[in-house]
Amino acid sequence: MKKFQYTLHKELWNWLADNPDKEKYQWPKFIGNGGDISIPSHYCFACCYAKHCYDIYFDCPLKFKMYKNDCLGGMYYYYEEAVGEKRSIYARLIANLPVKEGIDYI
Repeated sequence: MKKFQYTLHKELWNWLADNPDKEKYQWPKFIGNGGDISIPSHYCFACCYAKHCYDIYFDCPLKFKMYKNDCLGGMYYYYEEAVGEKRSIYARLIANLPVKEGIDYI
């Protein structure tokens, strides 16, 4: 079974927290931006894992409280709508979400 690329998830989202004016697709480590990392589904390592393992996007390997029936319990929506420091805060929260029990990750 494929392992969740948690380390890359954290690197991407911490970069976004440090660069709130950038978008996921602009991460320098992605192929096409000078890096050597293949682009995952939705530019998201969690979505890529869920799609690979379950062929649906609702089995996110990250643990979060479900406040909304939306990506990351609504946290991704808030990240997308935020600007500046608030966007950094949401990105850092996403970077540090724990992995669900039973998920194999690196």
